[in-house]
Amino acid sequence: MSSSLLDLNDDCLASILGYLPLKDHLHFAHVCSRFRNVLMDYGKSLYKTVEVTGSPDELVLMRVVGDLVKHMYFKYYPECVQNVQRILRETMRRLVKLEHATLNFSCPVPLHAFEAIIRTLEELPNLKGIGVFQNTDVLDGLRVYDDSNSLLKDCQIFLINDNLRTEPSVLSNILILKKMNNSFKETLGYIVPHLSSVEEMIFYMSQPSKDYQPLARVSKLQKIGIYEKNNQNSGPHLPFIAGLASGLSRQLTELSITTLELCYDEAKEISRMVNLRELHCCFEEPRCLEHLPALKQLKYLSIRVSHSGVTNQLLAIIRGCTRLNVLLARVNSSQLSSDFILRALEVLRIVRDPGNQKPLRLGTPSENQIRSEDLLPYLCVFRDRL
Repeated sequence: MSSSLLDLNDDCLASILGYLPLKDHLHFAHVCSRFRNVLMDYGKSLYKTVEVTGSPDELVLMRVVGDLVKHMYFKYYPECVQNVQRILRETMRRLVKLEHATLNFSCPVPLHAFEAIIRTLEELPNLKGIGVFQNTDVLDGLRVYDDSNSLLKDCQIFLINDNLRTEPSVLSNILILKKMNNSFKETLGYIVPHLSSVEEMIFYMSQPSKDYQPLARVSKLQKIGIYEKNNQNSGPHLPFIAGLASGLSRQLTELSITTLELCYDEAKEISRMVNLRELHCCFEEPRCLEHLPALKQLKYLSIRVSHSGVTNQLLAIIRGCTRLNVLLARVNSSQLSSDFILRALEVLRIVRDPGNQKPLRLGTPSENQIRSEDLLPYLCVFRDRL
């Protein structure tokens, strides 16, 4: 006996519907009354999170199920330009239960359209946050706002007369608008799955460090630079660094954290990032450096330790990190023994192959008193001015 799609139970039909693009859901509902009932009966699970591109079929569907949507991802295509006002009028205002909106502007967006979208979304009664970004390979900022006026003011620098300037756009940043004093962590979490092209991120920490943990799930992230604005303490970095070590330990190649001094446990988590090639960090005590010889792939290391001697720890790094090309020891002269360079030379003669490796460039806080010809081909010492 032959069977058909109608022989499937409603659970199976709803599961199939979940795999279809949103624009095809209306076609599904138009097949028969049973299919239409499946769409409505399973709407709470099907439309809790939606991805919208602004197609006419999506707009019609949102008029029907918009009050079920809690999380929306909207990708702005060039063909959306003519439909922006319809999207605002017929879709976004119906999303009365919406909590998070993620906007991906993959093309230049007219300023009036961008402002209209932001203004419409912020009026929704249950909104917690809006995330705005472009899915580029490099994101050079992560800005957090408490009001839409500040966000739009920043965007006006780059969005002039309804056209993007040729200069780098503010949308090479992630822009997050917080509403109702909510943490921005949840909104960032909804952005991260869509950062599929991002390989490098540079940003100032303006929020508690732990709230940046979702970044550990950026699938292609290889380089990350973290800075802190003056007089702004983002708190302990351990949860964030531990997240990076767990999620990105084998793909991160560059890490720069020049905010507060990192503690022993934070340094331990960094040592789990086994493929790091470049590292810039400040540590609160010499024993933090004990973890760094585990980073066998390091080629460039810049470290700062505020007090106490570090001679033995630096020698252990030179001994363990045999691929190092540059080591910047940004410490005070009193933190290094008078024979540090000679001892470093002895270590390099054991672990380094001058036939296949260039001399290690070693930056120290004082002038080198040893003749350069006595150090070659293992070591090139220069004064690193802090």
